[in-house]
Amino acid sequence: MARYIYITLAIMEYGLLGKMTTLGYNRISR
Repeated sequence: MARYIYITLAIMEYGLLGKMTTLGYNRISR
């Protein structure tokens, strides 16, 4: 159970990081 929660948290953090990177890339492009 604890491992599943940790994996979910890691995926959420990775998704958030990807969103931030995409926003930054779009901002640099403009």
